[in-house]
Amino acid sequence: MAANELTTRSWYLPKDVADDLSAACDELFYDLRGTVPKHRILSELIREGLKHKSKVRQKLTPRAS
Repeated sequence: MAANELTTRSWYLPKDVADDLSAACDELFYDLRGTVPKHRILSELIREGLKHKSKVRQKLTPRAS
């Protein structure tokens, strides 16, 4: 797949998470005066999160009692 090829996926998220993601995207979109498409903003938000996979793994790993 080409790096600039777009695709859609269907994932379910808790409503509050979806709302927060949408709000962050909208905030950046308006801060950037609409010069950056929302799909690019969402991509960068997700890419930044991917840089922190080890933190996410720690949060999701059950701790021994």
